[in-house]
Amino acid sequence: MKVGYNWLKEYIAFEWTPTELADRLTAIGTAVDGIEPVFDRFSNVIIGRIDKVESHPQRPDLNVCHVDLKGRGVTMVSGAPNCRVGMLVAAALPGARLPGVGDDMREREIDGVTSEGMLCSEKELGLSDDGTVLMEIDPEVYNVGSDLWKAYELDEVSLSFELTPNRSDCLSVLGIAREIAALADGRVRRPEVKIEEVRIANADLLRIEIDFPEGCPRYAGRLVRGGTVRPSPFWLKRCLRSAGIRPINNAVDITNFVMLETGQPLHAFDWSQFPDGRVLVRASTAGEKFTTLDDIERALPANSVMITNGQEAVAIGGVMGGVDSEVKPETTDFLLESAHFHPTHIRRTRTRLGLATDAALRFEKGVDPNGVIEALDRAADLYAQLTGGEVLADPVDTYPLPVEPRKLELDPERANRVLGTNMSTPTMINILSNLEFGVVTGKPPAITVPTFRPDIEREIDLIEEVARIYGYERIPIDRRGGGAMPTHRDEFTTAMQRARDQLEGMGLYEMVNNSLTDPKSTFVPTKQHVTMRNPLSAELSIMRPDLIGGLLGTVARNRNRQVETIPVYEIGRVFAMSKDSQTGFSEHTDLLIGLCGNAPTPGWGEPACTFDYFDLKGRVEEFLRHWLPSYDLEPSDEAPFTKGQSFRIASSGSGYGYLGLIDACHAATFEVKDPVWAAVINFDALVRQDRPVKRYTPAPRFPAAFRDVAVVVDPDTRAGDLERTIRDAGGEVVEGVHLFDRYSGKSIAEGKISLAFSISYRVPDRTLRDDEVETAHNNIVNALASKHGAELRK
Repeated sequence: MKVGYNWLKEYIAFEWTPTELADRLTAIGTAVDGIEPVFDRFSNVIIGRIDKVESHPQRPDLNVCHVDLKGRGVTMVSGAPNCRVGMLVAAALPGARLPGVGDDMREREIDGVTSEGMLCSEKELGLSDDGTVLMEIDPEVYNVGSDLWKAYELDEVSLSFELTPNRSDCLSVLGIAREIAALADGRVRRPEVKIEEVRIANADLLRIEIDFPEGCPRYAGRLVRGGTVRPSPFWLKRCLRSAGIRPINNAVDITNFVMLETGQPLHAFDWSQFPDGRVLVRASTAGEKFTTLDDIERALPANSVMITNGQEAVAIGGVMGGVDSEVKPETTDFLLESAHFHPTHIRRTRTRLGLATDAALRFEKGVDPNGVIEALDRAADLYAQLTGGEVLADPVDTYPLPVEPRKLELDPERANRVLGTNMSTPTMINILSNLEFGVVTGKPPAITVPTFRPDIEREIDLIEEVARIYGYERIPIDRRGGGAMPTHRDEFTTAMQRARDQLEGMGLYEMVNNSLTDPKSTFVPTKQHVTMRNPLSAELSIMRPDLIGGLLGTVARNRNRQVETIPVYEIGRVFAMSKDSQTGFSEHTDLLIGLCGNAPTPGWGEPACTFDYFDLKGRVEEFLRHWLPSYDLEPSDEAPFTKGQSFRIASSGSGYGYLGLIDACHAATFEVKDPVWAAVINFDALVRQDRPVKRYTPAPRFPAAFRDVAVVVDPDTRAGDLERTIRDAGGEVVEGVHLFDRYSGKSIAEGKISLAFSISYRVPDRTLRDDEVETAHNNIVNALASKHGAELRK
């Protein structure tokens, strides 16, 4: 939702700058997340008057215009069709700077005639998309010789709002103005509507029938006859531009303007498409075909709200009009629609058709059912002014079950107890009155909740309204003990925090990614996807089946911002279809560790090096030693890891996860070119596992004996398997085993490698004799030879 700063000032008086206003609105929950200029800056563009128009002597498609700039004249060549004497135009002089053009404006010769600048269209000035004709300036409002930027006061900004779903009343300029009025202790100035109606009643020509009240509780219409479709005046284009909407023509722009102003979407039909004068609102049938304004034929779901002329559908109610009934340049008679559609039906239709319109957004969040006629009359008044049409009397309004405002009571004493304040009753009443709540003073005051605030259901909601406008910062802080005592954290929450502490202690940064993801971003087969019924978008249409997609997305964003070192982790839920579950899907918590880019250097002056498998393995081992008594890393080809560079984490016959290098093809779908190392661990299974018991081990009292053994083995022999054989064969006298060398090349047979281990021998109660050490060492050498075909390296 975007609103122009100057547009807001038309409805409420305030003196705050845009930044101050944004801060104040954000403080009361109407969050402003951006302030940006409405128009791109231009300079040295002067308002001029065309005094003379001549045909170009060499180019019949061009005109030579003599333009008065208040005291001095210039000659400019233009090919615009609307050049005429007496017309006020925008003249860009040499040195002018225009949006998208820069400051390259200069005198130039066009087939023998010197043009001292350029006469501009609105498009060339960045004011609209209309580049077919020259911009026409109102001579009754603006003076010749004035700087156009200053005269039009184009130095304006718009505010972008990030609204919570329950505040649909703020999806309008009047809604935001109402918030400002409460802050400024004022009242909203609503636009004055004075319709000069003709004697013919709308009911004489128009009939409205609702056969689908569940989808359309209210429908109203008005006729405007004899109007002309033409470009909108600049004030209207300006308002639309400040709200981020492209102006089209007066007929369409008025409905958009009123929607933005009041929050009530409207639609204008070509009245000639209703030959019987009948509007019938009905439900669609499944698979019914309809061609929308974007000229796409769509198959409709059942129970979409359809607006028809009694025979043919002309619009999908609340979503989009039809291509045949839209207002055309030659349209003279208009049917203005203002209706209330049920949010559920609009959202279901919009999501299934993949359509997102400003009208649908408002209807699905909730529009005031009692604001229909106010918006309709406002639009009819503007149609009379801007199209020149005549408005028929008394709108036709079909509203079988009117919605009544909710009645509540506000106890000021309770409000002060809840808030810890000493606010007076008049202060509370004034706040609610400025928010356009109905208030009848008494003990307690009776409050009528306007129907544009369906989120206000109880007295506590009224207290919250009073608190946010009064100012949370004005509520005193009570440092006395009170409230609920801290509760004991459950085992799983405690385990998660313990894991976070460990991982952050290793220098990893936590990621928090969306649980909804794009089906294209995962390696998991489609049949296992848990798909959303009504996704917000195709990119957020499934529950994430893994954490890898989130990791690669995070890596891509950070690498694009020149972040060189990316050591991260995430603990989150993942989802998969399951026939064994009552819900049809299963979910569990995974833990992910990811490394990409340059590893932290060990010290000053050390050369940079990239993360590798051993960086990942070291972190995984450090983490798991606190969670599993023992485990193995077994070779694996699990997707999406690179074949030959991934391992399965196994303990006591159960798998706990995988680690390795992410496959380059999968990483490439995120435009990640650098190696990404990752470990994925089933955190639920890890928490269920009995954790290692920490035991005290005294410092050794007796010396150790050390022996090295270097063996030649096949290259696919795992060092971990050799280590286990060494420990098993050496028995209790083996205190430690350390792999310190891997070698292939000279003196080693082709197709073989050498692995060298350092073995320490020690027992806690005495010093080992040499013969005991030799016996154990010989047992180890023999076991390596028999189990692995290892030969001692010579």
